[in-house]
Amino acid sequence: MTDKKTPLPEATWSISLDVDCPKCKESVDLMDDDNFWENNNIQACEWGTDKSRNVDAYCKGCEHDFKVDLAY
Repeated sequence: MTDKKTPLPEATWSISLDVDCPKCKESVDLMDDDNFWENNNIQACEWGTDKSRNVDAYCKGCEHDFKVDLAY
């Protein structure tokens, strides 16, 4: 039984989109790129669609532009 006066704890979503840069081999979270959503017309967790293939990606570490296919 839940006490109506005590608020329930909140669970917070955390999403990452990880890839290894093909040039420098560093792990890159594409969600950290401010331009990722602006440059690509995709939705969170989208995969297996035409829009989720050949997606623009960028490695801040070595400044390499490359393409990825999104998977979930």
